[in-house]
Amino acid sequence: MRSNTNVIRRHKIRCGHDVRLTRNLASAVATAMNLAPGRHLVLAIGAGDETSNGEALETWVSHQLVQLRGLTHQQLLAELMRRLERKLIDLQEFGHE
Repeated sequence: MRSNTNVIRRHKIRCGHDVRLTRNLASAVATAMNLAPGRHLVLAIGAGDETSNGEALETWVSHQLVQLRGLTHQQLLAELMRRLERKLIDLQEFGHE
């Protein structure tokens, strides 16, 4: 069961973003990049308190959307995939930031 603190924090992180869009983009990125279920991405791309890769990806997407205003949904998806691929490559090469 999620604590109210996490729900409130996630809502604040997504201020200015459509929560459904954030979830849909995160799901599309996960599917397109064939990301495995589990928790291995929580510390790498999330805030650290998420319970799954999906939640971590939602947090990461919400942070990216702040910088990506004005793009179409297709452009957002392509850019998010490019950025996540770069992030994961960097993590493999240099370890966690």
